[in-house]
Amino acid sequence: MMKIRPIQDADFTAIVNVAKALPDWFDEDARTRSIPIDLRHQQGFVALSNCQIVGFVTLFINEGRVK
Repeated sequence: MMKIRPIQDADFTAIVNVAKALPDWFDEDARTRSIPIDLRHQQGFVALSNCQIVGFVTLFINEGRVK
């Protein structure tokens, strides 16, 4: 069963590994620079299957709007 929960600090490495496994979705700059920065400054959620992170989404709220 899939579970969704907010991102936690301990998820950092697993999220970056998911991004690295998806080169068609995330270019080298995103995997090595943008995503690690976003994870430190943005809120988001992870998708877990069998307690393993298999997906993620980050979001930025500015002036009451999600971007």
